Amino acid sequence: MSQNQGDSEIPVPARRTNNWKTVLLRAAGFGGGFAIVAVLVLGAIFWWTSRPKQWSDRSITAKPTQLIMQQTGEELRFEFRYAFTNHTNAEYALPSPDMGALMRKLPKDGSLDKMDGATWDTTIRIPPQQSIGVAFMLPYKSSDYNTSAAELEPEAKLTQFAGARLKEIDGLVFFDYASKYKVEMPKNWDSPQKQEPEKKANAIVPPDKGDVFDKVQACEQAANLAQRCKQANVSLASSPWIKYGGWPEKLRDLPTPPAGFILDPTPETCAIAAEWQNYCKAKVK
Repeated sequence: MSQNQGDSEIPVPARRTNNWKTVLLRAAGFGGGFAIVAVLVLGAIFWWTSRPKQWSDRSITAKPTQLIMQQTGEELRFEFRYAFTNHTNAEYALPSPDMGALMRKLPKDGSLDKMDGATWDTTIRIPPQQSIGVAFMLPYKSSDYNTSAAELEPEAKLTQFAGARLKEIDGLVFFDYASKYKVEMPKNWDSPQKQEPEKKANAIVPPDKGDVFDKVQACEQAANLAQRCKQANVSLASSPWIKYGGWPEKLRDLPTPPAGFILDPTPETCAIAAEWQNYCKAKVK
């Protein structure tokens, strides 16, 4: 008897074929699911990074410190000084005038009005969780109010004019458009400071002149001015006197401000104050 040749072939088990199909289907399902999850994660990241930033009125806060007035030619200049506090964990830089604005609150309805001509130091950097003094300068031209410096020459008229301008301001608000910060700047003035432009304050002689009392007073003046220079972030010229803690053979005089005013922290006045301090530390006990 002869056997059929096909009877000797071993058939492939159907279960093994089904297992391979299951593995392939599971792998395809896992790959597709992973791709979907990756797309969703990338989409969420893109949405988070590109979403519109919300305005914050708590990141930077301001506390009023001083209001200074100065008449220069046909302009009356107000200098609003505030201590800005950075409550964030990153350094804060004041924006340039095209990316920031100083506005006043109108007393009648509390609406805001941009203060054209306002300037501030855009080089100031405020470290995280720190406070630094910031000054905003605002000029008022007498011609815009149909008057002149000559007509405002008497103290009473100048005080009245300045008081009228301040009554038009019920507080200030600073906007940083780049960082989207809104800084509320409450007012601390009810009437302007009196000034006597025709009078000068008593001159402070350098600490290398005068008697012992003059020396002590000069050293205190230098220390106070140096502190304001530090708060205003005034960079000093790299002169050898300042760099190496020395002073020139003859100390320079500080300018004498009008009565009721203090010296502004400028590179020149701050350099002189630093030289005076160096002398005081070494010579004045």
